[in-house]
Amino acid sequence: MMWQALCEGASVVEWYAYDRMLTDPNKTYDEWNADLKAVFGELSEYEDILLSKESDPKYSVSGGGEWLNITVKRYNGKTYLFAVNNTNTAKSASVEIDGESVSLSFAPLEVKKTELMQNDYLSPKAELKAMGFLNGDDIFPVAEGEENTLYVYPDSTVINYCVDISDGAKLYIGKKEMPTSGKITVRVARKFTVTVVAADGVTKTSKKYNVVKNYE
Repeated sequence: MMWQALCEGASVVEWYAYDRMLTDPNKTYDEWNADLKAVFGELSEYEDILLSKESDPKYSVSGGGEWLNITVKRYNGKTYLFAVNNTNTAKSASVEIDGESVSLSFAPLEVKKTELMQNDYLSPKAELKAMGFLNGDDIFPVAEGEENTLYVYPDSTVINYCVDISDGAKLYIGKKEMPTSGKITVRVARKFTVTVVAADGVTKTSKKYNVVKNYE
């Protein structure tokens, strides 16, 4: 049941029926507790993989159906396939991941946890680690929130910026790709959006800035 839920996207696992563990006439509490520790011990081995922030690889299934629960994850340069046959009948299916086919044969109620050979893939990291705005030696303050507020001089028309972003990612200010340091015009614009696009072209991170010209 646990692996079925995880394969369908669950990110939290909790145990229940504590009262039954205390009153079960066929199994002692210590036996139940040992089983519980074994289950969570197994899960802890795969925690980082299942909660990976990397973009999941594209995959398709042939011969599957409601009997199959499946998810595919990327973590630390490797691909992992998790799959469950949720029936009491032997089953088989084929999974194509990033153009490569994997054949799976299941015993009844079998759980498969498979590490696969990983082809090189573009990073999904799109982190805006830091961004600063300045004029010479003066650093303009930013009040962070759902939309950040950037305070500049009343007569500011052009300001300098510098950013630290994920390796291989691209920086956009508005709709224009920009270098990691340069100048932006604030003569007219009172708002702008900074977007980091990961090397994979899919993952994005954005921050909005409102420009207020009252910094002294």
